[in-house]
Amino acid sequence: MEISDSLRQQLNHWILPGFMTLDEVYEAVDDNELEDGYPNDDPHAAAEQVWKERKAQESEREHPTDYDLVQAAFDEMEEQGLVTGMSLGFDVSDCNELLGEERTQIDVPEGEYPYREWASCGFHMQDAEGLAYEPTELNLVFGAWTPGPPIAGEVDAEKLRKGQPERKEEWARMDAALGRFLLDILKRHDLEVEWDGDPRGRIQLLNLM
Repeated sequence: MEISDSLRQQLNHWILPGFMTLDEVYEAVDDNELEDGYPNDDPHAAAEQVWKERKAQESEREHPTDYDLVQAAFDEMEEQGLVTGMSLGFDVSDCNELLGEERTQIDVPEGEYPYREWASCGFHMQDAEGLAYEPTELNLVFGAWTPGPPIAGEVDAEKLRKGQPERKEEWARMDAALGRFLLDILKRHDLEVEWDGDPRGRIQLLNLM
């Protein structure tokens, strides 16, 4: 079946990164009214064909793939008390909000931080779509809600309770410490990483295939 280049490109954005089910792709086809936009194509049949092509390519890949390495790094982060998420939310703020909602609430004395997870790391759907092309980069969002055990020695928790500007400065110090901690984890899993040390920035994974 011949698929027009522009339709294939659109389907690649959804299918090749590997985070959507085929039913979700069909739903995206309907939500974006691709049948109206491509009257000479059958977008649902095209989606199924691109899906099958991806599955065939996937079975031929040598492991571990870069996806395997990222998953292993995220697994280690979770073991260290983080929330992680792949293709979560539409943009940075959406991703951060959803990561926060994934925390596990625990019983603690009044006034103490009430969740098991102390920080987060992940990426959103717009960045995930870039994984349709190789080689590519992936930007990770990250942030801490409280100084967890791996970085507690680098943060003055008392300053986090004070007013501005001390609180803001210490929060930036905490996020920078988290960034360095995450950098070490990602490098241990043989991922090519770049980050300028800015706690307001994002960690980049480079040359993903």
